Amino acid sequence: MNDMPGGASTHYFGPKPWKDCTDSEKIERLRDELDGWRRACAHLRGRVDILEAHQHAPDGKLLIDLQQSERIHQMNTACASINTL
Repeated sequence: MNDMPGGASTHYFGPKPWKDCTDSEKIERLRDELDGWRRACAHLRGRVDILEAHQHAPDGKLLIDLQQSERIHQMNTACASINTL
């Protein structure tokens, strides 16, 4: 429940509309959004790194070193978790 000027109140289902957010709420929402994008990019970077390091079996199947895959994933997750904002 959010109190509006004049004693009225508004109920929100889901996130508060952007136009009703204070400047500090908008900044925090943008930080959260950027953090999500940073994590998504790190995940995709890890996938690209894994695919760049792949090999093929004699029958053409794709071979991926699972230990290397896990190390790449952990490294990219750690890098994405550093919040510079």
